[in-house]
Formats: sequence, structure tokens, C-alpha cells
Amino acid sequence: MLAEEYPDAAVGFGGGFLQQVDVGPHSCDHGMIGPASSLLKYNNTRPAPFGLAPPSACRRKSKLPLYKTIVTILNQLLVKSHFLNFVAFSTFVLSTLATSVDAAIVAVGTSNANLDAYSSEILTNDLLTGLSPAVTGNMQFDTDGVYDGVYVSASSAPTGGNSYMNPYPIVMTFDLTGSVTGYDLTSITSIAGWNANRNIHASQNYTVSVSFIGDSAYIPLTLTGAFDVVSGGSIVYYPFTSAGSGASKVTITENSGGVIASGVDGIRFNFMVDSVFQEIDVLGVASAAAIPEPSAAALLLGFGATALVIMRRHRL
Repeated sequence: MLAEEYPDAAVGFGGGFLQQVDVGPHSCDHGMIGPASSLLKYNNTRPAPFGLAPPSACRRKSKLPLYKTIVTILNQLLVKSHFLNFVAFSTFVLSTLATSVDAAIVAVGTSNANLDAYSSEILTNDLLTGLSPAVTGNMQFDTDGVYDGVYVSASSAPTGGNSYMNPYPIVMTFDLTGSVTGYDLTSITSIAGWNANRNIHASQNYTVSVSFIGDSAYIPLTLTGAFDVVSGGSIVYYPFTSAGSGASKVTITENSGGVIASGVDGIRFNFMVDSVFQEIDVLGVASAAAIPEPSAAALLLGFGATALVIMRRHRL
């Protein structure tokens, strides 16, 4: 477009700015657009803001129509500007971080023949405490034993304080409505154990899924870890091969100590073995408010307005 309007000038692109280089006697007073300072200079003496046309004597000869000027400026900004590419990339990253699942989620399992080995680690102030989950399946013993923040030893085979996932599968869904922005999840800990048949009842086999603010769908967390703890992205931990009493603990965290998922407003557990769970604790903090992502139309409107301002200032 510029080559057609300025036949005596060579147009190039350097450092992200348009350059008009004098190649002949009719180059409109040797006007040049695109020095390192991104200012327009006429004969290297009079600077003006980027995008203005050459001096009036030349402007009457070869000025672009208004719509072509706007299109030209938008083309340079949208296609060739490294700065705009950076802005678009940053906006994408910020909007993605607002509701996302980290890719490096690690599960670690430990076990102990002592049934009460993890009793002191049960929390009373995690995100699940005090909630009433939706339950699918016929869980036995105490439904809220999983999330009540209370440890009850299974040494005397109590039916209260522990949740028996039998018959499985059992699905528990917790609605995390305490924060309008959702939660940044930082860790998930599950503790199972029983006074007999630990090879079954102290085992852990489940998946974890989360939902995000504004989206009712649940997305499974893809977990990584040792082959005897994680399989197919799910917890599959059978630490005992013989009967007797025992307990196991699985801890799920982000590999670098960061956030497992952001903007979470729901968490779901799907239990696939008849374990007896003493507790599941979920830790996290309220997510920061998401940064609105500007639409493409808004960006184009802004650039168009800028072009009009530039043209108006030049005419004055």
C-alpha cells in the first residue's frame, strides 16, 4: 500500500518500526519514519510523534486517504509490532493463570503398621471442614468421617469417625463456595487405615477432579509419582501385602511447592476400593480476582481511535 502511494520511496521494516528511505529527488523533503526513538523527523531537525505524515508541502501531494492511513497503522501495529505481540502473550498468560491446573502435580505415599501413626496430622480448619458433600453410592460407617477434622482410632472397629467406601465406587463432591473467586489449592492429604485386612482397608485408590468458577464441568487432575502410588493419573496405592492393622497416607502437591489448581469452586473424589478413610484434608487460599482479557474488537477500536487522534493533531 505504501509503495503505491509513495513511488519514489523505499519502505522497509526495522526494529519493529516502518522506515521510509530517500531514494530519489521526489522523496518529499527526505522525510523519514522510524529512527530508534520511533519519532518522525523531517531533515533530521524537526521531530513529531510516530505516524504523522510528511510536511504540508508534501502532504498535499501524496497523503493517504483516512481509511488507508488507519489500515496502514493497524497493519503495522497488529502484524509487525513486537510490543503488541508481547501484550497479547501476557494477557493470555494472565487469563490462563486465573483458572488453571498445574501440569506437575505429584503424589507421595507413606504407610505404617501403627494404626494411629497419622492421627496428629488431621486438620480441623481445611477447606472441607464443615461442608456437606453430595455423595453417590452407599458409603458405610460415618459419612462425614472423611472431612470432619476428628480422628477416631479404628483399633476397636468403630462405625463413627471413619468412612468405609463399600460397596465402591463412591463419589463425593464438595462445593467450595466460600470464595467468589474460587480457591488456589496447595495440597490434598488422605489418610486411610483399619485394624484388620490392611492390605485392602488401608489401601487408597481414587481420582481427584476439580471444577472452576464459571464452569460446572469437573476436570480430573493428572497426577504423577512413584509407580506404586500413581497409575494412569490416579491414586493407586496398596502398600500392604498382608493382613493385620495399618494406616497409609497420600499427599498431593505441586512439584515446586506452588499451586495445584487456581480458581477452583468444587472438588470431587471417586473412590475405587473399599478402604476405610480416617480423613481427607484439602488446603488452599482464596484466588486473586482474574484480570479481564481485552477482546480483539476492543484492541482494534483502541488502535483506530489512536489513529484518528494522530490524524486530527496533524491537521491542526
